[in-house]
Amino acid sequence: MNNSQTSTPRKLYPFLVGINDYPPGTSPLQGCVEDIKGFQTYLQHRVANQNGFELQTPHVLLNHQATRAAVISGFTDYLSQAQANDVALFYYAGHGSQKRWSQALADKALVDNALAHHEPDGLNETLVCYDSRTDSWDLLDRELAFLIAQLTHNPHFVAILDCCHSGHQLRGLHDGDNDNHFAIGDNRNLEEDQRKRPLFTYLAPPSILRAATQSEVLPQWISPNRRHILLAACRDRELAQEVRLTDSSTGQPVVRGVFSYFLQETLMKAKGSLTYRDLFNEAKSLVVSKVSYQTPQLEALQENINQPFLGGPVVQYPPYYTVRFADNTWVMNGGAIHGIPQPEGEATTTLALFPHNVDVAQPLTVDNAMARASVSEVLPHLSRLELIEGAGLDHNRIYKALVEKLPQPTFAVAYDGDPEPLVFIKAAIHAGPSPYIRLAKRLDKPDFRLVARDNGYHLYRVGESHAPDTPRHRAIAVRDGNPIVAPVEGYSEDSAAEVVRRLEHIARWTLIARLKPLANRQIDESAIELRFWEGDGDADNPKEIADPALRLTYPAPNQEPAFRVNLTNKTDQKLYCALVCLSEDFSITSNIVGDCVELRPKKTAWAHDKAPLYGIVPRPLWEEGVIECTDIFMAIASPHPFDATLLEQEGFPLGNNQTFTTSRCISPVFAIFGELIDWGITRITSTQGEQTALSDGWMLKRVSITFVRPRQ
Repeated sequence: MNNSQTSTPRKLYPFLVGINDYPPGTSPLQGCVEDIKGFQTYLQHRVANQNGFELQTPHVLLNHQATRAAVISGFTDYLSQAQANDVALFYYAGHGSQKRWSQALADKALVDNALAHHEPDGLNETLVCYDSRTDSWDLLDRELAFLIAQLTHNPHFVAILDCCHSGHQLRGLHDGDNDNHFAIGDNRNLEEDQRKRPLFTYLAPPSILRAATQSEVLPQWISPNRRHILLAACRDRELAQEVRLTDSSTGQPVVRGVFSYFLQETLMKAKGSLTYRDLFNEAKSLVVSKVSYQTPQLEALQENINQPFLGGPVVQYPPYYTVRFADNTWVMNGGAIHGIPQPEGEATTTLALFPHNVDVAQPLTVDNAMARASVSEVLPHLSRLELIEGAGLDHNRIYKALVEKLPQPTFAVAYDGDPEPLVFIKAAIHAGPSPYIRLAKRLDKPDFRLVARDNGYHLYRVGESHAPDTPRHRAIAVRDGNPIVAPVEGYSEDSAAEVVRRLEHIARWTLIARLKPLANRQIDESAIELRFWEGDGDADNPKEIADPALRLTYPAPNQEPAFRVNLTNKTDQKLYCALVCLSEDFSITSNIVGDCVELRPKKTAWAHDKAPLYGIVPRPLWEEGVIECTDIFMAIASPHPFDATLLEQEGFPLGNNQTFTTSRCISPVFAIFGELIDWGITRITSTQGEQTALSDGWMLKRVSITFVRPRQ
């Protein structure tokens, strides 16, 4: 249900946990309680007075109050009150740790093998409650996911975790006074709990406990699809740091978690509402600019990332990049992997820049840009920029960037039909102007044909001359006369703008489908092995799909073919990998394996935690006579982290179907966090390599898979 479609105020249930003072034997912390107090201040000053919210009395646990039992009770007794239109928020500041499966379940040796695909490094991320290392146990990531799944009314759920996710982790304190009030200091390490943990102490679905007790292969430990968002302080192998600073309101010295501090500062200074993506990018940029080896993460179901913080209707922004100042130059988080072309002489990509904390209600157009920049150098995961217009940009802030002009030729659109509707189309194309499309001139060979008839705009592809070099893909090789999306009804400025938006959407999809690394790249295509497996049967002993053409037929009239996918790093170096799916509805999804997965040498990552994916020929298309649909899977690998979510876009209606489609590859299952646990989430990571020497190596491997739905 869309939150904007109800007149009932949404109730916000904040559950806040901060632990500085642990029992003897566990290192104390200094900034966690202040993190919680700071967020309470934000709630009181910004949220309590916000229209549409009814702030409930926060449930706060500090220090000795935050036992494992009390944290669990906070979910079952407090957050469980949240209804479908409400918001449940869990904020944790304290120790984080990890737990090996070999230690986690002492009763059954089979657990290591049975759950190896859940955690390839054998470690589970944990929250360390006040009594976790004395009278109780850590709260595992899977237990946290189980608690969230018990919120049966399915509220909008937000988790903010300012703790370490690495095996040797602690919120390490920065002390000193270089670079204003930030300085590298000693890190304190909290070792993992070495105790053997009895099975009955776990919060888990009964099927898990029953299978483990009976020495059976464990079923997947997953929870239903939820409207959840996770804002995490760092990666699972990194430290969540603390900083000593001067409080802006009191003038007194105080210690804070660096992630909490910048997250809350961004929220307090925002001009209106921020989307989760905007909030995260701003806070992340500030964190990585001040401390090393801490890379915040945003994890969410894809459709939630562009919601305003604490929920609301999705904001329809055009695709944008993020720009910040690093190493004495401006850099953008999009590079060759994202389709940014290399400069050729004076021809290069130009960008329009905007404040990153602009209100979500303010549209982004190149006409209201505050500055402009050109791309001077393209690396796999980022681009270096030169400002060409606008001065006074703050080196400590980040900015949004829209592509204003590309150096390569734009796609030509031929127009047929009445002259009156053409006036609206011309105005819409030149309003930007569009960096992707142009009206075809007399001698042009057009890529698309736009026909105005029957009070609507109809879009066709002209031949196959500009089809990407990818096999067996109907949407990029449609014969003349076949519409590629549903028509846009009416002749007006708004309908023409929608036509141009769809044309740009398709053009961008085509450019991504054509991605190709340089011939002299350092990583060749053999670096990553991409394999497809049968989706039915035993997940721990799957059978590889025998058909080399990868054609999967519906086994029954209404039973979609199931399959599994994995990636294996065949090299001797660590690689960051993504698995991107391009579908015939012109959608692009990057959350098959995770947007950027760290894959160590010879290790394998399974899509969706080895759960089956399902190939679909949508019924509206099938009823129109279409019996085959093809998806393209692109495996991308680089030595540097990259943000594959920048490739994403939604799907369009196909044929005469007016219903928007989503990726057919996404399994509706859920996880809260973890390195290779991807149960239908989008994970945004930072370009951490910006401050080091960068190589130009990356690779891409394409594989298409066709789904067949016979008429009979």
